[in-house]
Amino acid sequence: MTDFVTIISTVGFPITSCLALGLYVYKATETNKQELTKTNEKLQEIIEKTTECITNNTNALYELKDSITKKEA
Repeated sequence: MTDFVTIISTVGFPITSCLALGLYVYKATETNKQELTKTNEKLQEIIEKTTECITNNTNALYELKDSITKKEA
């Protein structure tokens, strides 16, 4: 706390306030980056699972098509 009072008395309140707000913005930005990274990883997993499901459904449709065409022939 003494360091904070010393900074205010030597450089002034506005400069100290700007430095404190700059630190806040930096920390908030870093937190947002970490959250976005986690969200992107989760979304990538969801996309991979969805792609796998679509591929499986496509293969099932091809199998159904083949079995229908064999019955018709």
